[in-house]
Amino acid sequence: RLLEQTGYEALTTNHVARRAGVGVASVYEFFPSKHALVAAVIDQTVESVLLELTADLEDALAHGRDPVAEWIGKMFRVIGKRKRLFSVLVYEVPFFWQTPSVLAARARLHTLTVRARALSGATDAPHMEAMTYLMPIMVAHAVLDSVVRPPKGLESSALESALIDAVKRLVE
Repeated sequence: RLLEQTGYEALTTNHVARRAGVGVASVYEFFPSKHALVAAVIDQTVESVLLELTADLEDALAHGRDPVAEWIGKMFRVIGKRKRLFSVLVYEVPFFWQTPSVLAARARLHTLTVRARALSGATDAPHMEAMTYLMPIMVAHAVLDSVVRPPKGLESSALESALIDAVKRLVE
C-alpha cells in the first residue's frame, strides 16, 4: 500500500517499518534494501496475477470457451484491480522488467499460449512459432498500458474488444 501511495522513489524502509509497527532493523532482517523489499512485492504480485490468469484460461480451454477473449478479458480485470500498483511497478521501478518473477511470467504465458494454440488446432499460420512467442508479450504490454494509462475518450471495454479482435485476426 505504501508503494502505491508514495511511489517508488519516495518509499523508504523507515516508512515500511513505521507502517508495520516494527523497528527498521526488523525490516532489514528480512529485506536488506528497498530494492529487495520492492522485488518481493513484484514477486508476490506477478505470482498472484499468473495464478488468476492460468486458472481462468485453463477453465476456458476445458469448457470450450473462447480462450483469446477469456485471456484478454481476464488480463484487463486482473490488472485493473491492481492499477495503481502496476502503474508504480511498471513505470517507476527501474528493475521491474529484469526481476526473475517477471522473466518467468513471460515463459509461463508463452507456455499457456502454446497450449491454447495446440488445442485450437491453429498450426498452419505463417510464422506460427514467432507469433506464439510474441503474442503474450504484445498482449501483456497492450493491456498494461491500456489499463494503467488509458487514452482519453476510449473506454476500457472498447480497448479490450479491439485487442481481442486484433489477436484473433493475427492467429486466424
